[in-house]
Formats: sequence, C-alpha cells, structure tokens
Amino acid sequence: MTYTFDTQKARGDAGESFLDQVFAADYEVRPATRAEQRRGIDRIFTHRQTGRRLTVEYKTDYKAAHTGNAFVETVSVDTAGKAGWAYSSAADYLIYYVPATK
Repeated sequence: MTYTFDTQKARGDAGESFLDQVFAADYEVRPATRAEQRRGIDRIFTHRQTGRRLTVEYKTDYKAAHTGNAFVETVSVDTAGKAGWAYSSAADYLIYYVPATK
C-alpha cells in the first residue's frame, strides 16, 4: 500500500474530529496554536465543571486493530536522529484512537 501525505492527513483529521466530538460533552476543546503544535500538542481541553486545563496529543491508528500492535514513533527523521512524538511531545495526555474498535 502506498501512503500519500494528503490521504494520511485526511485520515488523521477524521480521527481528530471524532475525538473532539467524544470529549466535547465534558470539555471545551480548542485546537492547539502553531506554537503548541510544534511542542506536540493537538488540543487544549478545559473541563466544563472544574475549569481544569489539559494539553492533549491525539494519535489515530488504523492498523492497530488488525495487527494487535500500536505504532509508537520513537524516531521522526532517522537520518537526522530527530526524536519521534513518543519522546518529544509536551502534552499532558496522549489519546490513542483505534477507529476499528472505537
């Protein structure tokens, strides 16, 4: 299977939209700013009752349900030795979404 940026981005965007809807019942969900995104943050959640603020990184994995394995990016650019999101994200929480299992 050949992966294209546009296809993968659309799939990721669909996962983000789904997760925003799930968490909107309890949290005000705000997309991250560009500066926050550079720190590995996708959303800022503010709890509707307590006002508690959480930073969140979303990951959507379409293959995990079939393989039984979760993809964890430890290296982003191997030729440059750039750390992947598992090491570089500054988010308080990682929300890992497997669409096939909801």
